[in-house]
Amino acid sequence: MILNDIKDVFGPNIGIDGRNLTICFLSLNRANLSIRLLDSIKQHLVNFEGEVLIADNGSVAAEIDQIKNYLKTFPYRWRILEFDQNYGVAGGRNRAFAEVRTGWVMSLDNDIFFTRNSLAQIQTDLALLGCHFMSLPLLNPDQKTLFSYGANLQSVIQNGNVRLNINPILSGLPTKAYDRKLSDGSQSPFLSTFLFGGASVLKLETFHKLGAYDDNIFIGFEDINFSLCLFREGYKIGTTREQFLVHDHPKAETHIDGDYERARFSRQTLYESARYLERKTGYCFWGDEVENWIRENERKQGWSDGDKIVEMSNRGPERYARPRIALLTDTSDWAFANISHQLDHYLGNRYEFKIIPLIDLAEIDKVRWLKTNCTGYFVEGGGSAFGMALLATEGYDIVHVFWREFLSLIDTPLLADFRARFIDGRIVSTSVYDHLWIEPDSIRQKEKIFNKIISAYYVSPSKLRHIYEAIEAYPDPAAVLADGVDLILFKPANLKRFEGIAGRKINIGWVGHSDWASTIEDFKGVNTLLKPSLEQLQAEGLPLQAKFADRKEAFIPHERMPDYYAGIDVLICASKIEGTPNPVLEAMACGVPVISIDVGLAPELFGEKQRPFMLAERSIDCLKDAMRRLVAQPSLFAELSAENLVSIRNWNWRDQAEKFVPYFETLLQKKRLVTGENRTKLCMLPFYYTKHRNRR
Repeated sequence: MILNDIKDVFGPNIGIDGRNLTICFLSLNRANLSIRLLDSIKQHLVNFEGEVLIADNGSVAAEIDQIKNYLKTFPYRWRILEFDQNYGVAGGRNRAFAEVRTGWVMSLDNDIFFTRNSLAQIQTDLALLGCHFMSLPLLNPDQKTLFSYGANLQSVIQNGNVRLNINPILSGLPTKAYDRKLSDGSQSPFLSTFLFGGASVLKLETFHKLGAYDDNIFIGFEDINFSLCLFREGYKIGTTREQFLVHDHPKAETHIDGDYERARFSRQTLYESARYLERKTGYCFWGDEVENWIRENERKQGWSDGDKIVEMSNRGPERYARPRIALLTDTSDWAFANISHQLDHYLGNRYEFKIIPLIDLAEIDKVRWLKTNCTGYFVEGGGSAFGMALLATEGYDIVHVFWREFLSLIDTPLLADFRARFIDGRIVSTSVYDHLWIEPDSIRQKEKIFNKIISAYYVSPSKLRHIYEAIEAYPDPAAVLADGVDLILFKPANLKRFEGIAGRKINIGWVGHSDWASTIEDFKGVNTLLKPSLEQLQAEGLPLQAKFADRKEAFIPHERMPDYYAGIDVLICASKIEGTPNPVLEAMACGVPVISIDVGLAPELFGEKQRPFMLAERSIDCLKDAMRRLVAQPSLFAELSAENLVSIRNWNWRDQAEKFVPYFETLLQKKRLVTGENRTKLCMLPFYYTKHRNRR
């Protein structure tokens, strides 16, 4: 895809002379480092036609003046951005990249400098690999050994936690050993899964498309977080073979420099970044490598108080002050993950939650499995990661598996050896949000899960309680726990659009994954119900147009969904089965009218004016009738919008999360009955109650 740029006389991507490239770096005091980098550009990048962009993150005036004085004789185009404060690495890069005027950016830390001009080779390597992101190798100050030469994301188990870390490639090797190691002709650029943000080239359009760096990370871990984003979205990361950059971070010589270094390598700041990412992704980030890296930098800087800083990785007493609950989700960015984050947000002061996204973890494990020539077991769809999750959650008070189908893997060869240690006797919980597997054959297949593996389960909505209470082979649900909606995130916007709706096309919205369980049938109703209805009404002359948020076609991040709802006029829910459904909650919170099948929580959510738009039957004719009625009365859009904003107030996640507390406490009591107050001891919990015993 990069080769499409080849029509340009100066070649693809960055241009042979860098005319489509901006070299960008952050500065924060230590002007001597920035000047050294600028001087190396001046000396080695002869005939450079791009631009140099310096983003100052709040240096003192004297330090900025040094850089400005040097730039007076700088031969190439340059700009300097002076921020009003220190926005950190992620925030600083985001603000700098927003000012870039070329299609590509070379992002460098200012403790790096050039030794030669390799722009032509970078251009070739980008075109050869066809990637939008590339890491640049770094030499150590001796220029004889490698500081870094590409890296991969790697998941490991450390201290019982699933950690995501960086596995470097060839770092520390002498350059001659590197040449011998690659003398078989493998010096070509290669693909990896980690992007060194401080020494990289990236395509600006794609960077912004992916949402940029996470501004919530002040400093530390921004690169691993962005690399994980690239991995999940399927983007390639290349590494060039060229060794033309030197990384040299000298010891601070002045008081100002020392303050900068202490801010950069602050344990507390790095720890807070790690904890934020742990809550966001479900992986652990703080570990031995981080501690060793911090200690090494403290040693280099000659700080005598390094040993006095609190060891943040040792969370001993606090770690067990609250009951520990592991929440095993399918992915990190869909419905179950959203529930998990809401529980952590509102109940985190009472329980220590750990969110583990199985499918995302499995994708990283799959890469490693493929690299070992498919040695051992690997199960698609998160199954391979289930064993890792069980290992990582040993000692947790409760392990809640949202997607109960993962529990079916326990009887497979993959987890046969794990069961005695990691399943038997543990408090395992699950949930039911759908109407799948309630036929007699399916019930027989899953009877073991409900009677011997889990300690309890809950359902949503209340319809499912009646269904599962009627299944003789299963124990009764322990609770009905409905979803809520984040009323801080999902709120009304652009409601004036309903005032002039009679004179324009009406945007018909739908949210979800149209391909969900499509091998069985069209449960979501998009292809067999919604689209045919819409096409027939359009043929009749109704001014309707589809505006779907179908994850099968494109993914919209959760935090951007309010913008989507602000652009539709009515949300359609055509599902045959639903637990909630969450899009209905979110749409109502944004003041959007809804037309829905009688599924999930819809009957409990709808007010007096909305209820006539709950379909009497799931059919094309019924859906068309509801859409006609709404379009025929333009004033109804604003009326339904206002009613929904009132109806949704009772479904705030703040209140819904509290309803999980009795459920968790019931599970904890089961554990205490057999373990006392020792929350780390694993022992057998006989949970073989029959349906009839439950009813006595």
